[in-house]
Amino acid sequence: FIVFVGYILFQYRYAIINPPLKIDSPREGSTISASFIKVTGTTDSNATVYVNKDVVSVDKNGNFEKSVNVFPGKTTIEVKVINKFSRETEEKIEIEVKPGS
Repeated sequence: FIVFVGYILFQYRYAIINPPLKIDSPREGSTISASFIKVTGTTDSNATVYVNKDVVSVDKNGNFEKSVNVFPGKTTIEVKVINKFSRETEEKIEIEVKPGS
């Protein structure tokens, strides 16, 4: 019985907790001198990912990638993950974009 309950809890863990979100790039506070930046990270493979409100595809391993146009100055990139139980995780990353490139 304990094994069965453990299995059920494991299968429905994302109904209780928010989906995981790990952003690999860019790092908080980083400075770039390009007109676009590639946002990459990992999450649950069944979740929906939004980068600055644009839907991003997620591969079977939970990896996602999106190129975002940026303008000189401080820029905030918002990444939101929503799972099939409507639980969500959101992270905001501030970067500095230097003019010139």
